[in-house]
Amino acid sequence: QQNQTLEALAETLFRQWFIVDAKEDWEEVKLEMLISIGSGKSLKKECFIATGKYPILGANGEIGRTNEFLFDEKLIYTGRVGTLGNVFRIENEKVWLSDNTLVIKPIDYYNFIYFVLKFSKLDNYDVGSTQPLIRQSDIKEIEIKLPASEILTMFENLTNIYFNKIKENSKQIQTLTQLRDTLLPKLM
Repeated sequence: QQNQTLEALAETLFRQWFIVDAKEDWEEVKLEMLISIGSGKSLKKECFIATGKYPILGANGEIGRTNEFLFDEKLIYTGRVGTLGNVFRIENEKVWLSDNTLVIKPIDYYNFIYFVLKFSKLDNYDVGSTQPLIRQSDIKEIEIKLPASEILTMFENLTNIYFNKIKENSKQIQTLTQLRDTLLPKLM
């Protein structure tokens, strides 16, 4: 619950600074100037291992586990086909991103790009005929107003405080869950 509140605070800050208080003289740029984008990769069925070390992530989150990883860096991903509109953060974790995802690597301003994508209503870019689909080129073409780098740096520094706390909380939750799962059967 605390993690949701922290992210909501960061989101409120983004909305206030970059939507409500946006200035007319800010440079209008396409998102492709600030990111590199690609797709995840498919994984053979035999590589899906229930007790694998690393998560396999799809458009809705974790879809399995494996002992292989495709990425170990700071990036953002969203659904490419099937479920559109969800935007997820990965911060230097070993993961496998499935071929139904778009992998977005911000050049700078990671938190800013994350919220730009969350506020872009990506499900509105659906071009699929039989199932929902979004293309890399559609994301590259999203136009945004870009403030001065000092403002972006200040936003990154402030929101990093929130997201670092979220990361700490998540580690604690994982540790407590493992302890519970270990101790509970012994108590029974």
